[in-house]
Amino acid sequence: MHLVKFLKLIREVLDNSRSEFISIDQEINIFDNYLSIQNLKCDHPFTFKIKVKDGIITD
Repeated sequence: MHLVKFLKLIREVLDNSRSEFISIDQEINIFDNYLSIQNLKCDHPFTFKIKVKDGIITD
């Protein structure tokens, strides 16, 4: 499970590194995956919620 999440994160970063800009949706997805991996490593798991202000276009 850890490896799958890590590989997904690396793939997203590599895919997006070819672009000058990425969408907020893509950035949120990368950040969500990163935090999920960090949570797996943590002795004291945490919860998180990523919120985007209403009216912001994320795609």
